[in-house]
Amino acid sequence: MPVDRRSRGAQPSPEVPHVEGFQALGVERYDIPGLVAAVWHEGTETFAAHGVTNLDNPQQVDENTLYAVGSTSKPFAATALMHVVARGEVDLDAPVRHYLPELRLPNEEWTAQITVKQLLNHTAGLDWRLITDTGDADDALAEFIARLAGLEQIGAPGGRASYTRSGSASWRGSSRR
Repeated sequence: MPVDRRSRGAQPSPEVPHVEGFQALGVERYDIPGLVAAVWHEGTETFAAHGVTNLDNPQQVDENTLYAVGSTSKPFAATALMHVVARGEVDLDAPVRHYLPELRLPNEEWTAQITVKQLLNHTAGLDWRLITDTGDADDALAEFIARLAGLEQIGAPGGRASYTRSGSASWRGSSRR
């Protein structure tokens, strides 16, 4: 049975019905040991938890259970970036250096040409193999951007698609400015 957790004693919004039923259906249909769903609607945060962390060490999940989200965060970050674009605060066709002047990559000419859109659609010419954890402190993004100086560029921006974690982390940084 799902456990419903609401922040600050708030009641669920009638516009967000059946969070618990939806996620319980997902657990059953896809044979998922457990999951947590959270919905923010009109100032109310509604959590629903169902199941266990894993089958080997079954701990009940709740709103504080941590999950590794990996690349599934890219659509959320892209959506957030597009909201900033819609407000006119970021131009997709602008060079990334307009927002991240500290960006350094091995090929200066190519680096100067990279646009926000190219980072977003994986056509910036970046290699995919940079996997680095810079933590979650206030300087984590700056440290990540600094480490890009050692990232291989596999081609000129716009020349070809190449899935990359590095590019999306960079445009996340450009949307914070």
